[in-house]
Amino acid sequence: HFGSGTREYLRTAGLSSGAVRVHVMGVRSDSQCVKVGHPGTMAVVAPLRSSVVWMLLVFCSCCGTGQGRTVARTFGGLTLPPFIYGTEGWEGNVYFDNLSPSKAADFEWEIGMSHTPNNGTGRHDMGNFIVGTAKQQIERLTFVPKKAMITEVYFTVLDRDTASLMNRGKSMLLTTNRTAAAGETASMLVIGDSLTSSGEHTAVLLDIAKNDTMGFKLIGTRGQSLTNRHEGRGGWTVADYATAGREAVFFTVTGVKNAPGGNPAMSSPEERYTIEGHGGAVWIVWDVKLDSAGTGVLGAACYPCPPQGTALPSTGVLLHSSSNNTTGDARITFTATASGSVNPFWNEGKLNVTHYLAANGFPTPTAATIMLGDNDLSGCSTDNATDAAISGMIVNLRALVDALCDAGISSVGLVWQPPPGSQDGFGADYGVMGNSGPPMFSQTGVSTSYRMKRSMLRWWAAQAVLATTYGTDPNGPVTVVPVGLNVDTVHSMSLATMPANARSTVGDPQQLVTRVVNGVHPGAAGQAQIADGLWAWVKYQTSAPLQ
Repeated sequence: HFGSGTREYLRTAGLSSGAVRVHVMGVRSDSQCVKVGHPGTMAVVAPLRSSVVWMLLVFCSCCGTGQGRTVARTFGGLTLPPFIYGTEGWEGNVYFDNLSPSKAADFEWEIGMSHTPNNGTGRHDMGNFIVGTAKQQIERLTFVPKKAMITEVYFTVLDRDTASLMNRGKSMLLTTNRTAAAGETASMLVIGDSLTSSGEHTAVLLDIAKNDTMGFKLIGTRGQSLTNRHEGRGGWTVADYATAGREAVFFTVTGVKNAPGGNPAMSSPEERYTIEGHGGAVWIVWDVKLDSAGTGVLGAACYPCPPQGTALPSTGVLLHSSSNNTTGDARITFTATASGSVNPFWNEGKLNVTHYLAANGFPTPTAATIMLGDNDLSGCSTDNATDAAISGMIVNLRALVDALCDAGISSVGLVWQPPPGSQDGFGADYGVMGNSGPPMFSQTGVSTSYRMKRSMLRWWAAQAVLATTYGTDPNGPVTVVPVGLNVDTVHSMSLATMPANARSTVGDPQQLVTRVVNGVHPGAAGQAQIADGLWAWVKYQTSAPLQ
């Protein structure tokens, strides 16, 4: 299906059309070739895994460059959610670079919104909305809703040189009034990894709620205060929450004066200990249950672990690791050990969220969110490796979703984590990947920013497909929460200003650069943007849905 210009380019480059591999990013339910734009532009759609219908779309368009040669420009496709949520008075965003593995700045973007009123709702004023609050800027669509409304948002991507259509898609924008759900109280269980364990976006949620007519509460066994609660654990994966998870040991301890993580009622312990006289295995404390005398149980999982088959002592001393010494005692005596699971939702060999709620005295929350995935995908260095990982992740995610729904939680949100935006952050955290060299040149270790972003977008698409198996209602039992689109991965990440290189003149502002210094963790502004997206979603789920 290649146009004549493309064939000529391949011939002069010494390639055959069979040497060109075309992949896809997006969600389709069919399998066919679709002609897009001028004769040199094609879309090849190929379904992948049997249980997850999602494809990788790349459009190959060719334009003349003179001297009888052409240059192929490709676009990696759009990953769009079915619904985008907003609420009156709060900024919402769709950052174009977060929609595709391609660089958004390499293409032209056109954003449009439907002008057709929603007859009968009495709450739609598109003209006022577009002129007053919705703007297409260089890097994003940004909006600050003035009222409750529904409108379709159209995303069109064009080739910068030829204006040829590269891709097009749409989402539905749903917004609520500030007074929506007035007098109601939303309660939410927030499940996540290190993006959640810091308690930053949950703290912002509580701040937003202070000035809203809807009440709001958080539940969880971890947190930074009696009200800022969650189930966030650094490094955890979907499997850690959906299965028995990582192997754990429960240490019976006595005489603890300073609990790991501080006050067990107001902490997220992740402090590291070793066992005195037993090698370099490190035990991360995830679970703390102590009485006022400091007697009780510490639940911990190893990383790195002792050699397989190593027998642990039944008594001994836990020594605090200097790498993460914050609040816990330097030495903690233990008198017994037992194996088990530190997954808070695991009980008697199965997932049981109902038991979790009852055991901790929590009322059934109205909503729960799951924001996981980056730890599962961090080692995937090829698309095939990503696809294989996602196949298992989806099975476990469904099990966790079903357990939440079985516990009576009416709204479960599958949260799209923010994708990485800069290799600087990955370089700061991980240096470079390993490589096997010839003949395979296999990459090992934590992936690059580009590879992680590509994997995350595939994970987004898989979550969107999973959500549709529970229904397609934006107020349904399981929906996508696209907060990853709302986060500015350039300006809202963890940043530091530094000399551009070793020869830069110290003190010369012209020779300073600002770099992202963390691969996946947003800074305070990014955490607040996550909270904005979560708030818009829970506000909509709690209020009567628009028709």
